[in-house]
Amino acid sequence: MTTTSDPTRLQFKEKFGYGLGDFASCLFWQTFSIYLAAFYTDIFGLAPAAVATMLLVTRTWDLFYDPVMGVIADRTQTRWGKFRPYLLWVPVPLGLVAVATFTTPDFSLHGKLVYAYITYGLLMLLYSSVNVPYAAVLGVMTTDSKERVALSSWRMIGAFAGSSFVTYTNYSFSYYFSVSGAKFSDAWTMAVTSMTDAFKTTTETVGTVAQQITPAGYQMTILVYAILAVIIFGLTFVFTKERIVPKQPAPGSWKQDVADLLRNYPWWILVGVTILKNSFAGVRGAMMVYYFKYYVHNEALSAMYLLVGSLASIAGIYVIQYLPARWGKKMPYLVTIGLSGVFCVLSYWVGPKDYTSMFVYQVLINFFMGPPNSMIWAMYADAADYSEFKTGRRATGLIFSASGMSQKLGWTIASSLGLYILGFYSFQANVEQTAETLHGINLLVSMIPAACCIVAAAIMILYPLNVKRMREIEEGLAAKRAQEGAGAA
Repeated sequence: MTTTSDPTRLQFKEKFGYGLGDFASCLFWQTFSIYLAAFYTDIFGLAPAAVATMLLVTRTWDLFYDPVMGVIADRTQTRWGKFRPYLLWVPVPLGLVAVATFTTPDFSLHGKLVYAYITYGLLMLLYSSVNVPYAAVLGVMTTDSKERVALSSWRMIGAFAGSSFVTYTNYSFSYYFSVSGAKFSDAWTMAVTSMTDAFKTTTETVGTVAQQITPAGYQMTILVYAILAVIIFGLTFVFTKERIVPKQPAPGSWKQDVADLLRNYPWWILVGVTILKNSFAGVRGAMMVYYFKYYVHNEALSAMYLLVGSLASIAGIYVIQYLPARWGKKMPYLVTIGLSGVFCVLSYWVGPKDYTSMFVYQVLINFFMGPPNSMIWAMYADAADYSEFKTGRRATGLIFSASGMSQKLGWTIASSLGLYILGFYSFQANVEQTAETLHGINLLVSMIPAACCIVAAAIMILYPLNVKRMREIEEGLAAKRAQEGAGAA
């Protein structure tokens, strides 16, 4: 392995540019996570159990694609690097399929379900095709552990900024396009010229009773996000640079890559906590539309609630970078995700009109969830270093694709389980819910996600890569690379 121009500190432009990539990703991911379930049940007209099964089947299939994409990316050779080219090649088809997914065809219920399987399944494959290489870029931009934490923090700031943008604008965009009668044939003009009016709608509708959103409202909103994502992914491509250049794997060595991965003990720990962390976010996020529409009876307020949560997460990420270096990543991760779970438990007793407590707990839950979301990516880069230190081989794309796989598995479990539980509590779309159903919705945004956090904190106790161990690994790899460089010369 060789490195090229690996500075002690990366330039601000490069960190910012890398963070932009997750802003673009979250324009899609946040929309899927929070609004897709409600779109399928309340707009598309499918039963919660049918949607849950569809999500479970399509996402399980997609899980196996992530490692394949990682292996493909590891073997990609272009003048731009291994991973960055996918930020140019994939976003356009991803955006088109996203619009198709949020399009409501004039089919029977059976036809709509088949359509949902096809469009959503293809959507997740394309999302992996851009997001797996994007994640892997972090592992080849620098070898410096502190700079990786900084990149991870910028990535999460971008993610929460993108999430904030979606949560603040989604209802307003959807409402605006619903009442304006915009059609897909008007896409290019409406998507650009309506932005100001849609933002104005935000200030007029937040805090008021929600209006009915039409299928066209969802379709046009995702089109706006798709156009923005294509542009922003292009900026990430321009601003970033791959410096760590691994030796090209030998033919057929993907089997050895997989074998090395399966023996990577720290990676297994990270997979477990990632599944649980994203189960927390997945079930809580997917239920927020239901929580505010049926429990709080103020769907428009969800935009401000989610925005406040995203800003609190950004604040948590900002604070974590100032912790003493001697604390490493393990203990801050364990403590913060545990505290997030505790405050999530306490939120169970918040009443539907107790807005002050509702927002206070949202701030606390997300402030302490911000650091785990940030640190996990730097920890995966550490796991890649650990694997190279142990085996002499580096498969950055495979390790980060496996992290994406565990992330999706968490969302899959959470969203499907949430919808099954919603059906168990006798949920019916667009009607007043029974006390039993409201109790179920409350559990799905408090006790159930809290359990995921607390178990994740317990598993993190077993994580072996503390500060001392990572220093040994970094020094060993640096000596090896210096020796390789001297031999090549």
